[in-house]
Amino acid sequence: LQTSCWGQSTPSSAATEQLILVIGAGGNEEYAREFSQWGQAWQGLAEHQQWPLTVIDGSSQEHGSSRSQLQTELSELAAADNADMPSRLWIVLIGHGTAVGDNAKFNLVGSDVSAKELSAWLEPLSCPLVIVNCSSASAPFLPELSGPQRMVVTATRAASELNYNRFGKYLARSLEDLSVDIDHGMEGSVLEAVRAAFCGTEQLDRDESRRTTAHALCADNGD
Repeated sequence: LQTSCWGQSTPSSAATEQLILVIGAGGNEEYAREFSQWGQAWQGLAEHQQWPLTVIDGSSQEHGSSRSQLQTELSELAAADNADMPSRLWIVLIGHGTAVGDNAKFNLVGSDVSAKELSAWLEPLSCPLVIVNCSSASAPFLPELSGPQRMVVTATRAASELNYNRFGKYLARSLEDLSVDIDHGMEGSVLEAVRAAFCGTEQLDRDESRRTTAHALCADNGD
């Protein structure tokens, strides 16, 4: 799945990839605004690629809690006929994260979701997955979610990287930036986008005289 990618040309209507975008609890207006902006880039990608899109946004509770929405969405996909299963499912988590030891959680409005819980919800799915967790302390999600036909991206390489980081900002920017296409394939890949986002985050921290707040990880070999 290292070639998980999106093209510059308009895809055919036969494309059946699907995106679930989860925007977590902002905590304050500044973070909520940033998370919304990052999410808009992913929504733009889904629109351009003609992917079915589900947005779970903690700022709106009209459809129930974010946690229950996500669990229900994944349960319905798992119960779908093979003909209705996406050829690849993208799950993107944008927000804050916390961890105590290796017990990591993604922060939602209301009850959070842990790496172990998300792993259990994903277990029944048979389609290839791309899972992107842009939150702090997200590293434990990688070993918990890794498996065959899965690509997992985390913003951090350790649960102890708890500080707010802007990896998600630079990853969102790279979705529409053809300069990340280092192999000149006229399309952007997850690996290329992650490399660009890490460099952007590292440069920002350097410019602001801080230690690097995030060391992104990307794995697709199921080990």
